[in-house]
Amino acid sequence: MGKNMVQLRMMTLGVLCALVMFSSDLDAREQQQTVASEPQENNAAIDSENDTAAKAVASEEALKQMNGPSETVPLPTQAPDNPPPFRKVEASGFDVQMRRLGDAMALGLKRLPGDHRDQFFAVFPFDNVGEETENRQLGLVVSEHIMTDLVRTHRFNLVERGSLNQIIAEQGLSQMGLVDADKAVSVGALAGAQALVVGQVIDKGPSFQVTARVVDAKTGQVFVAELVEVSKGDLLAFSADAVVLRSKGAAAIRSMLVPGWGQFYNRQKMKAAVVGGAMATSLLAAGVSYGLGYSLEQNYLTWAPVEGANVTQEDQVNLAEMRATANMQYSLAGGFAGAAALVWVFGITDAYFSGVDAESLDDAMAEF
Repeated sequence: MGKNMVQLRMMTLGVLCALVMFSSDLDAREQQQTVASEPQENNAAIDSENDTAAKAVASEEALKQMNGPSETVPLPTQAPDNPPPFRKVEASGFDVQMRRLGDAMALGLKRLPGDHRDQFFAVFPFDNVGEETENRQLGLVVSEHIMTDLVRTHRFNLVERGSLNQIIAEQGLSQMGLVDADKAVSVGALAGAQALVVGQVIDKGPSFQVTARVVDAKTGQVFVAELVEVSKGDLLAFSADAVVLRSKGAAAIRSMLVPGWGQFYNRQKMKAAVVGGAMATSLLAAGVSYGLGYSLEQNYLTWAPVEGANVTQEDQVNLAEMRATANMQYSLAGGFAGAAALVWVFGITDAYFSGVDAESLDDAMAEF
């Protein structure tokens, strides 16, 4: 019996080690796929930068023609009483609309005095106007999309999201308060930003209206104001897979409830299948072993002789083997249950450390 228990423990440890090694191999494969796709993303970013540069030049030329040959007017030192009206961006498709909105914000940031490559800017979470936008956190989704575009495509230096959230909390402000230019400027100054991007996502029934503005952090002057009408179905579909709405804690809780759910939540489908399959196999094996042990135990109790009855030596041997086999099946059931517990703990731990949150997103953006 002792030898069987040793073998059982070795088998359980072997299963856990194999699971950890296979999980590490899956992470390595995913990293290799990410690295392999980077050249294509970089080429796409270069093309997008060229298009943006061409649009910027055309926009500047159009502004010069509208203003005529008059002398350049210096930027006001105080916020204008009447900020520029929102310019509606006409585009089809959610990706195209968001890309053009990000390009417009980039153009506004590049019009600021000084070299934008040496400056820092802040993108605040957009305000949610409407019950559905609030429930879906669409303002956060849109602002994260613009932030990613400004970092990856236009190479701007942005204040980390975690720092902004801390300042907003310390100042006792809400996202609704940040729509006001004066409050946004005060937060931007504390964050060390030269300019801010603020906006709203408004529920308009069949569509969402996205407004965005570039505000000078020193004067409060609004350089650019854009408005986009987004299809409700497109934005809701995009928000369903938005990374910014996921968190390490949520992934861990999901794996705590259902092993593998946290990995699936983290978009690691292969690892989710491995963790879920290992848990299901361990529980099934534990159930089968326990069932066999219980059946053998009942047979033993049925055939066991009453006290004082004559029992042949052969019957004694058979009964002893039956009892030993039942005990071994119970031991196997306990071992498989222990393996299931180890898989459960591993799933929770892996889901947490493989998950994403605001800090990990800031770290990921810092690599670009």
